Amino acid sequence: MSDPRCCLWLDPGGTTGFSMVSLTPSGYLFSASQVRGTELAAEQVNAVLESHDTGTVHVGWERYLVASGGGKAGDPVPALEVIGAVKWLCHHYGAVVLPAVPASSRLVASVPLLKELGWYTPGRMHANDATRHLVAWLLRERVTRKKRL
Repeated sequence: MSDPRCCLWLDPGGTTGFSMVSLTPSGYLFSASQVRGTELAAEQVNAVLESHDTGTVHVGWERYLVASGGGKAGDPVPALEVIGAVKWLCHHYGAVVLPAVPASSRLVASVPLLKELGWYTPGRMHANDATRHLVAWLLRERVTRKKRL
């Protein structure tokens, strides 16, 4: 897998959170947002993938498991539709699809850490969840690279 020039993480659902960091000539550019609905989520991912060279964008998302018994999980359809649309777009544009991760993987990136980084988005729970996944992935990748050296 090549090193990414851009990494995009999603927290898929009825409201989908997005978090992205891109390398630029002067450093990096961070953004986070959230949108409601599959179509808007797909449009946002499409815009990111369309604006980058093939293979330079790595895209990951929180794994969604459909469990019986109800509970707080809610309707799985929106999350599964977003995941399907994003996966298709990634393959269409040649983006690297990262392994889906459980919700618990974001726990290493706390809200206080996001605030310290300046990556906390007030009032945007889903955007912050996506950012926590992004930061957790960045931390995991750093550890992996150190082990390879």
